[in-house]
Amino acid sequence: MLELMYQKMIARLIQLHAGKGVIDDYTGHWIEAMMSPGKPIPCPSCFRIGKKDSRLEPLPMKGNTALVKCKSCKETFSYEEPIP
Repeated sequence: MLELMYQKMIARLIQLHAGKGVIDDYTGHWIEAMMSPGKPIPCPSCFRIGKKDSRLEPLPMKGNTALVKCKSCKETFSYEEPIP
């Protein structure tokens, strides 16, 4: 599940024309968030413009679609959960 979310966040950074350095930095923040309970997963859109303290919050799922929303910019991201 989180791998799909990570792929979606990287795709958003690429769509925003983020350079390799920004993508690598985001990946580092992602890994930190995965290893540290309570550490926020940053919003890629906010991260791209330097707001590294943004936070993605989970929303209720719609079927097999997981949703998260940025507390700062309010952008919503969705990704499909695999059906078991």
